[in-house]
Amino acid sequence: MTTDIDKRRQEIKEKILRKSITRSNIYLGVALIVVVFAFLLMSSIPYEKQVEEKSKPQVPEETKEVEGSASNKIEAQAQKEKKTETVKAELKPPVPEGFNESKLVKVNVVDDSQSIFWSNLYPTSVYFEDSSDRISGRDSLKVEFFRERPSVVFADKVFTELQDWSNAKFISFWFKGNNTGLIFDVYIYFGKKWNNWVCLRFQDVYKGWVRFVFSTEKNIIKNGEVDWSKVWRIRIANNNKKFTGAFYFDDFAIWVPKDVYVANETITEEEENKIYGMRDTIVKGDLAVTLNRWYPIYQVESYCIGSKVVKMAYSRVDITVKNLGDREIYLSFTPYKPVLVDDSGKIYEYVNVKVKRPDGLFVEHPDQFKLGVLYPGTSRSGAIFFYPVVTINTDKVRLVLYLNKEKFEFVWDRSRLS
Repeated sequence: MTTDIDKRRQEIKEKILRKSITRSNIYLGVALIVVVFAFLLMSSIPYEKQVEEKSKPQVPEETKEVEGSASNKIEAQAQKEKKTETVKAELKPPVPEGFNESKLVKVNVVDDSQSIFWSNLYPTSVYFEDSSDRISGRDSLKVEFFRERPSVVFADKVFTELQDWSNAKFISFWFKGNNTGLIFDVYIYFGKKWNNWVCLRFQDVYKGWVRFVFSTEKNIIKNGEVDWSKVWRIRIANNNKKFTGAFYFDDFAIWVPKDVYVANETITEEEENKIYGMRDTIVKGDLAVTLNRWYPIYQVESYCIGSKVVKMAYSRVDITVKNLGDREIYLSFTPYKPVLVDDSGKIYEYVNVKVKRPDGLFVEHPDQFKLGVLYPGTSRSGAIFFYPVVTINTDKVRLVLYLNKEKFEFVWDRSRLS
């Protein structure tokens, strides 16, 4: 009896289980159909858009540009060129208004042996030396900060006699930094008074050598009484006493209007008792200068590529300098570089000539007059080169030569070659 009841119960359970599975399969099937239908419905939308896009003709980028208006293209090009010019301008310092080199004469304040010209105020913190990394002349001044300095000022020049820069319209110098962002100040003092000065300020935000030019009249920082006829002292400073690194300065100069310079350099017979010419000797102090020879046109040869030789024409003057004193003299072209002036007032500027040897090395021309130490009782001969060449229609030529603040002037007939 019990066995029959158990058997019956088991049959009922199996029947209920079969019905339950059937319902689940139905529900699962319905759900699957709904999912498939939804997938097809959703996928049909982008597919139709894709078909629609493919059915449209594709326009190349070049064609799109052509379809743009011509005025838009011109405007875009102008903006691009303006941006390029702006970037180029930012790579070099601005030039003050009115600075026109063709109407000015550059008068060097210092260009060679600069570690002697400038006094190092803190040699335990700053190192000075003459470097061959230069813009002009034989060297530049290398300044290396290797530890913290007591003051922001590091270089100083005191003139033994007040300098007259009253005709100078601009001041320039070359600087090579490291794009550090440091601010440098060049102070110029007047009349032997500390409270009379101007400050020429610039920032190290460029790469490589750059030239800074300042007006002596406009946009300058100043204090007290400014008198350019009484220049007493120059000092250089930067705004970070803790900074370490190296910088270079070169070719510190003033710029004078050409007509003023020529007028000031003109010396008449009434102003001089004697006019010195070819083969004459002028004695001033312990120096004796003799004018030996001149060449209106002198060809300088230099190697270019391989054995190919190129030639450059200069005017050349040969001189001899003798030390008549009993002490060494350090020869330098100070305060100004030599110039030739013809009878029409045209100026021919001094050139430090270099030639390229066959081995590719650049050296000074072997005949070029050598500055530096001249010992007592000794003499030194050499050539001074000028550019451009003296024109053929010139009757008289004048050499104005400054050596160690002494002025030597020679005048001769152009036709007199020796």
